[in-house]
Amino acid sequence: MKKTVTLLVCIGLSHLAEAQVNLTPFFGINTTKIYDGIVYENGGAFVVTGLELEFAKKPRKHRHIHFSAATGASYLSNGFYYSGNFAYSALNFYTQRITDLKMQYAQIPVMFRVNWQPFPLVEDWKVFIGLGVVNNILLKSTLEEKYTEVFLSDDVLAPPEVTSYEDSRDVTGYGKKGSLFRRIELGMKYKRLQLSYRMSRSLTDLYRTGLEEDWNVPDDKSWYIEAHQDSGKTIEQYSELIVGFRF
Repeated sequence: MKKTVTLLVCIGLSHLAEAQVNLTPFFGINTTKIYDGIVYENGGAFVVTGLELEFAKKPRKHRHIHFSAATGASYLSNGFYYSGNFAYSALNFYTQRITDLKMQYAQIPVMFRVNWQPFPLVEDWKVFIGLGVVNNILLKSTLEEKYTEVFLSDDVLAPPEVTSYEDSRDVTGYGKKGSLFRRIELGMKYKRLQLSYRMSRSLTDLYRTGLEEDWNVPDDKSWYIEAHQDSGKTIEQYSELIVGFRF
């Protein structure tokens, strides 16, 4: 028994000795979009920061392709802002919708990468492609919506008829605390510099379940609720440009 344990420990230590671990602090720009049933509406640009750990066996000489796995943690404060106006001048009818959704996430990715050294004599430059999933843990979310409807009478002396609905509250409790995103990334490494472009899309429905029951903006006036009803699922999509420094 002792010999078996000793052998397993020795094997584990030998693999650990061959492992190469890189610590990479990074920052970047995130663009968030939400699907409204027809197209992905652009929500804005935000900053993402974090720390990555990449594990790989030390590549053998003359081998230009090797595999690695990466994880870590990051913080993303993003959201979605929509402002839409509609005017029907023939009937003197005007409407405006405003939706402001804000989220704060802690992100934990699990990525698998294929690394390629294009030029045998340039060992410090590599390109990679990665596939994996990201667990987005919702820390906080707020939603603010306003709908205004204005009808102008043919009588120039009559005041306009204005109908308005609005609501604003913390909706963290309505959403799921954890949601999975699939991620694809393309990047390059040169010495200590790492650049990558990431594309992520939610796999789970991110709708704030139960919001329509007590939201003070009617379903057909709320952009957020109507978009979910039209698409059947609230989907978020991210694009990120990341700069990291490897240690």
